[in-house]
Amino acid sequence: MADVLTLSRALLGAVLVWLGLAVGPDGLPLAMCVLIVAWTTDVLDGALARHEANLRRSWVGEHDLLFDVSVAVGVCVYLMFAGFISTLAAGAYLICAGPVAAYFRSKAFANAVQAIAYASLVLIGLFDAPLFGGLAIVWMGLAITITWPRFARRQVPEFLGGIRDLLRNRR
Repeated sequence: MADVLTLSRALLGAVLVWLGLAVGPDGLPLAMCVLIVAWTTDVLDGALARHEANLRRSWVGEHDLLFDVSVAVGVCVYLMFAGFISTLAAGAYLICAGPVAAYFRSKAFANAVQAIAYASLVLIGLFDAPLFGGLAIVWMGLAITITWPRFARRQVPEFLGGIRDLLRNRR
């Protein structure tokens, strides 16, 4: 089940691209909902994988970050096709999201790159679809509250350590 949730993020990234092409800026509320669903699958797949009887990591589980990045890329492309950001900004982002992230091979860098796309969509949502932007903020607050022990003890230190290591190794 965890793998199905992880794989669904590739589909959700594609849905975001489709929304940008087919619906444009009017699809912003739906794009916000797709992002919240993607975030939910990300929280749930990890929890399910940790509680499965068979603790063997699958190929999908080992490539979880790739599926996470597909959502961020989908967000960026949605924002471009919907006219919220320029093609130049989207292109610069996609260069960072793809080749630069692959070069650094850093989960922390990939997470930082994803955060840019997510924050952009949420901020645009707060101004242009305030109910949905607000729902995204509430969702984030609830997710952090519910996952607090793991978030505070593992995710934040791993992210900060990854950024520190990236800065030390790339000078």
